[in-house]
Amino acid sequence: MTTAPSIDIEPEMKRIVGRLFRLSPESIQPGFRFVEDLGADSYDAVELQLAVSQAFDVTVTDADVPRLRTVGDLVEHVRRQQPGR
Repeated sequence: MTTAPSIDIEPEMKRIVGRLFRLSPESIQPGFRFVEDLGADSYDAVELQLAVSQAFDVTVTDADVPRLRTVGDLVEHVRRQQPGR
């Protein structure tokens, strides 16, 4: 699924993270760490990679994952790949 380039990335990312970790999107903060705060494991990382790649039509590689420690890191990763940003 490809989204419009003008999509507001952070709210959509909060919805994705909330769905995967069974939290309300409103409770998710950019500083939340995937492993330490959300309890993510390697299976969660794969699910998150796929969900973000599909939602934003971007690439999140296995090599990217160790650098994407927080929700905010992932938002910035997506922003850098969006056209016109």
